[in-house]
Amino acid sequence: MKYKSQITISSSTPITCNPKILNTIVNIQTDAYLKGLKNISSNLIDELTVLFGDSNKTLRLEYLTKVWIVEYKDISYNIFTAKGKGTSIEIIGYDFNSINSGVKEKEIIDFIEHLYKEINNI
Repeated sequence: MKYKSQITISSSTPITCNPKILNTIVNIQTDAYLKGLKNISSNLIDELTVLFGDSNKTLRLEYLTKVWIVEYKDISYNIFTAKGKGTSIEIIGYDFNSINSGVKEKEIIDFIEHLYKEINNI
């Protein structure tokens, strides 16, 4: 995983618009709960700061939202997280219809599984 330090100006699409990806996230959350681990939808400010350093600046001007721009296997993601709100992962450069129809589905699932392992040191 490669961290990009820049101002967030890229539009992005939530990865949860794809049913198979959403199902994977739910399964990861269930696994995390059963094992007492952090899940990828919870507040990950501390974990992402340890993994990637200080967050990027966001132009979305959302109060207390942190964002990291991460590249994994040549695909870029915005990872937004905030206390009391949790974490949202969005893919850069692909629209809703593409993600919903399965474009880059395997790569995105690989990324979220890898991120889950990284934040929990597995």
